[in-house]
Amino acid sequence: MPEADPIDRSSFLTLAGLFQCGMLLAALGLAAWWQIDVWGLLEWQPTALAWGCLAALPLWGLSLWMQQSEWQPFREIRQAWQENLTPLLLSCHRSDIIVLSLMVGISEELLFRGVLQTGLATYHFWGAILLTNLLFGLAHAVTRMYIVLATCVGLYFSASMWIFEPPNLWTPIIAHTLCDLFAFELLRWESMRRTAGPD
Repeated sequence: MPEADPIDRSSFLTLAGLFQCGMLLAALGLAAWWQIDVWGLLEWQPTALAWGCLAALPLWGLSLWMQQSEWQPFREIRQAWQENLTPLLLSCHRSDIIVLSLMVGISEELLFRGVLQTGLATYHFWGAILLTNLLFGLAHAVTRMYIVLATCVGLYFSASMWIFEPPNLWTPIIAHTLCDLFAFELLRWESMRRTAGPD
């Protein structure tokens, strides 16, 4: 496999890092405005971490199904990823993918589940969950079906957070991180498999 262009890799990682840092700053700013103790939602509990790992398993199954299904909405999602994301992922090292997945898991969960959902819940609990995850879906507007899927996955992350009392944000962070890591690696593997062709 030829060496990846370091400029493409550097630019992608820089832009991705800046975007995720921006989301993290937005989360912390909103938390200060709403007076939300986000750090209180991040209690380092082995049980919460274990549930996060278990919660990732159905999402891995969903990723595999989407990768293999010939259903047209899933094919459109795959095509969008192959055209826009896969070439960037192929330019990265595995360690880059791990760090990127962790950054996405932390920043998105802090913003959506940690701050927006918690802040809006002071007005209406169920409305906060629905609105937060609709915004989460719209933030992943790759295709119309992907908006629906991301909204449903967001609801799943919300449910995983509320397994505990008090809620623990580590569970959706771990699940989100592992979900993205698996999906990114699956895209890379599928692209390399197609490039290699039949034996």
